[in-house]
Amino acid sequence: MTAHRKAGPATWLEWLTPARRRRVYLILAAAGPILAFYGLMTQDEYALWLGFAGTVLGAGGNGLAAANTPPADA
Repeated sequence: MTAHRKAGPATWLEWLTPARRRRVYLILAAAGPILAFYGLMTQDEYALWLGFAGTVLGAGGNGLAAANTPPADA
C-alpha cells in the first residue's frame, strides 16, 4: 500500500454499487423515450446520452474494481 491510502478496500467509489448502476440504467432507459415523445430531445440525442452514461458508469465500476485489486507483488 502507498502512504496515501489506508489498507483495505477503496471507499471513494463504494457508493457506486451494481444495484445503483442498474437503477441509473433503468431510469435513463425509461426517461429517454418520454423526453423524445415530448420533443425535449431527439432519438439520436437519447442514444448518445445513453451511451455516454453507460461509459461513465462503466468506467466508475472498473475504477472501483481496479482500486480493490491487490498489487502484483502482494
